[in-house]
Amino acid sequence: MPNQMIPLGMSQQSPVLPQDRPTDAPQGQSPQIDEDDVKNCVIRDFENSCKDKEEFGWVEKREWDLQAYYGVKDLVMMNRPWPGASAYPVPITPTLLDTGHANIKASMRSDDGKWCNVKGVGEEDIRKAIPLDSLMNWQLSNQINTDRIQDLTIFRGLLHGNGIVKVMQDIVKKQVKMHSIDIENFYIPIDAEGVQFGENHGFVTQIIPLSQNDINYRKMWGIYKDLDKMSPGARISRGNGDRLLTSMDSITGQRKEDLYRRETYFLAETYKEYFPKSGTGYGSNGSPSRAGVRPVEIIVWWSPNGGTIHRIALNTDGIVPFANHDFYPYSGYFFSMSMPEKIRNIQEKANYADKQNTDSLDISIMPPLFFSDTSELEKSRVRRTPGGMYNLGRDQSVQSPPMPPRERGFEVEIQRMWQEAQQLTGLIDISYGAQAKSNTLGQDQIRSFRADIRFADIFDRYQRGFKETLDLVYHYDNKFMDRRTKVKVLGYADYQTIEELFPNPEMEGGTGLGIEGKFDFSFAGAAVTERERIKQERIAFYGAMSASPDVMMNPHDSWNVKEQLAEAYGIRDLETVITKPALALVLSAQESVQRIVSGQTNLPIRPGIDTDSYIFEIELFMRTETFLSLLPQLQQELLRILKLSYIMRAAEMRATLDMRVIQEHQQAQAMSVSIADEAEKRSAKAGYE
Repeated sequence: MPNQMIPLGMSQQSPVLPQDRPTDAPQGQSPQIDEDDVKNCVIRDFENSCKDKEEFGWVEKREWDLQAYYGVKDLVMMNRPWPGASAYPVPITPTLLDTGHANIKASMRSDDGKWCNVKGVGEEDIRKAIPLDSLMNWQLSNQINTDRIQDLTIFRGLLHGNGIVKVMQDIVKKQVKMHSIDIENFYIPIDAEGVQFGENHGFVTQIIPLSQNDINYRKMWGIYKDLDKMSPGARISRGNGDRLLTSMDSITGQRKEDLYRRETYFLAETYKEYFPKSGTGYGSNGSPSRAGVRPVEIIVWWSPNGGTIHRIALNTDGIVPFANHDFYPYSGYFFSMSMPEKIRNIQEKANYADKQNTDSLDISIMPPLFFSDTSELEKSRVRRTPGGMYNLGRDQSVQSPPMPPRERGFEVEIQRMWQEAQQLTGLIDISYGAQAKSNTLGQDQIRSFRADIRFADIFDRYQRGFKETLDLVYHYDNKFMDRRTKVKVLGYADYQTIEELFPNPEMEGGTGLGIEGKFDFSFAGAAVTERERIKQERIAFYGAMSASPDVMMNPHDSWNVKEQLAEAYGIRDLETVITKPALALVLSAQESVQRIVSGQTNLPIRPGIDTDSYIFEIELFMRTETFLSLLPQLQQELLRILKLSYIMRAAEMRATLDMRVIQEHQQAQAMSVSIADEAEKRSAKAGYE
């Protein structure tokens, strides 16, 4: 394809919203591959995605999102039935969208500021989830600007239906970072079930805006070619998207269309499941064919304006670094419904009802007059306005038109539309602080509980995207996070080697955990009312447990209960307040076996263990199939612990026997002394007599 030709789906202006920034990074090795064939495949997929996404009303829906949220007045209504007529947009959409935004954001974090909870999926993963929880929350609070990213993603998800987050390496700070991506710059088959391979039909493209400085940096990296062939201002649209840019310029009062055309370049980053042509494939008969050929997962960087390939690299991870967040999905479609779109009919009816009411008030306040003089009435040129005066002809009279009674049900009707919008979105008046209309506190609590059920459904949908995001963060932590940072944040008490949490692929058998199906990430918070209920239940439970005699007699259990009770109150540094007892560090036999199964070696055996329990549990475990499937070094670790348990029990038995001998000797001595004393007393008594 000639570089001067603009592929289908291109125009000469930029679609990007100002929040988007360069989000490409050097990664992967360049394969030996047919570049022209890759270019043709990528451009064909991109053209189809552009047409499917933008040619059947998607852009018009996004334009409505902007108009409804930012309260843009309808120019037609402003001039109907007279110039300057009411076109007031009733603020149903912005009120409910901002309410949903605020409630979701407030519900994400726990009271103590945690972003996520980490749970082990398997029994052997439970222990590792605790330090991993600490590391992930430290990273989300300190290294990654999670608050801003989630704030923008929630807003974009509600406003336009989808919020896309990209997870990648920060090559300057050498750490993992996130970006919120404008859905207008994200292209995927419209019937994709998700963004990962196996769900995306083998194609995902992100359009990355670049400035001239960004281009110069990429030249310095030395991994892109033909960057001089990039030209500014390639719009990723068939022309409809210009309406979105025009709408935003009109709303903000700032013109960026010319700025983008002058100074913004665009780089397409495509994640592709590519089937190379081969002359040895099934049914090829010696001619190049894709039939029967195994796919190659690649990343392609190319210019939408001209189709120039700048780099091709192998996607060795097999992962697409995007996570999708949505609230109101369309079944069978990737791009979801926005909140303004969901309540569009109600918003339009409310706007029209308010206009009708205001226009009738204008006529009532300023009724028109009709008068007569010697001139003729030019009906074709007369347009009635409130307070206007109109010539009737020559009958020498002044008349007022009959005024029908004004409709008095507007207030009831507009309230009904508010309620319908709340019911559709799952956000009731209590959610945004409106005065409750219930007669009793119990009724308010019932309404709040039922509202939480609807809100929990919306919250859970968004949480699916958050989980996908943290899966990517965990994967890239294993790949990019500095080892010293991991050790520094995690300390030393809860794990033996860093590979237990972040497996080294070069280790034999990969004894640590991978990302898939091992950990379950979720929000640390919940809906405000639900969070308070859970907090009170935890306080009541652990408070009762702390007073239980069985718990109080066991230092290990007593400390654990106190620690959980402190966390329920929001206190996470209990060890700085009271000293952790030494016996609380002693591991049970079951926990020791679990740690070894999960990959820990050189497990410390502290004094005070129950040796009989250790011997019984280990010997019982050694009879299971799980033991036979362990790596040899882990089997040896269990045998070492068993041997130490036997040694410690033998020492305990010797100590017990020695103590018994000492006690028997002491008892014999005491008895001898007692007998001697008794004999002396008898002798003394006989002499006295």
